[in-house]
Amino acid sequence: MVDDFDSDYDDDMDATRVTDGPDEDLLGALKDMHSYLVVIAGNRLGEMLRVEGQADIGRDQKATFRIVDEGISRIHCRVRQLPMGKLFVEDLRSTNGTFVNGERIETQALADGDKIQIGSNTVLRYAFSDGLDEGFQRQMYDSALRDGLTKAYNKRFYSERMETEFFTAQRAGSDLALIMMDIDHFKHVNDNWGHPAGDMVLRDLVQVVHALLGADDLFCRYGGEEFTLITHTPPAEAQALGNAIREAIANHAFIWRGERLPVTMSMGVACMPTTTFATHDALLGAADSALYVSKEGGRNRVTLHAANGE
Repeated sequence: MVDDFDSDYDDDMDATRVTDGPDEDLLGALKDMHSYLVVIAGNRLGEMLRVEGQADIGRDQKATFRIVDEGISRIHCRVRQLPMGKLFVEDLRSTNGTFVNGERIETQALADGDKIQIGSNTVLRYAFSDGLDEGFQRQMYDSALRDGLTKAYNKRFYSERMETEFFTAQRAGSDLALIMMDIDHFKHVNDNWGHPAGDMVLRDLVQVVHALLGADDLFCRYGGEEFTLITHTPPAEAQALGNAIREAIANHAFIWRGERLPVTMSMGVACMPTTTFATHDALLGAADSALYVSKEGGRNRVTLHAANGE
């Protein structure tokens, strides 16, 4: 027998409203919600991966989300969607393990805000959010790692990414080429047509270069009129790519107030494993030396750094 008791609520006065179904605005908002992994520590800081179905994370080029970190296995872990904004993560027998909120796991269901650590330096945060959050996050990522004028990657991105690319190529014995580029007589452009003309040249040049790059090529503004290009190709192909870029720039019409400006570019290429370098700074130094040879040799040319340093 259930004892009678006084209720604070009167069913007659506070009856549940009968509706035709869930609110359409709420349904629309839920449909726009997606699962994301956001890099909050590591060399791809701020980048987002939208998870649809399932995704593999690792340093292998076949991974859905590739992160180059010396402690990450080729295919390190897998994430897949669960209902109601949940995400399931599974360690794939990685060498160094997968950690969720500081605890090593084999499998784990994630809630919004949980943090996944993989490798030595990489931490991902799970976020169940809408397109507005994604747009804001990508904007923050771009502002931190891209040059404001040209939208090429900036020197900070180059420094962080080159270290891991070098380590991976050194360990695997795989192809890695660094092309150092410099606009010929760029000061002449600024002095004769003004800095706004120089800015136009930089913006147009980056667009010309981007049109010739592959998906894995990384083009960075190193400083002023200097640029770097990281590409995973053997020496002959890297030199050919440099020449294709050089010719495209020389043939492009850089027009300022109705006048075509003379713009050419000199380049130096250094490659591994055909040449052994102790550090990524040594690789950069070799590419810079080859660039100097191009400048001294008449400019508007590409020089490949030889294994003997000549």
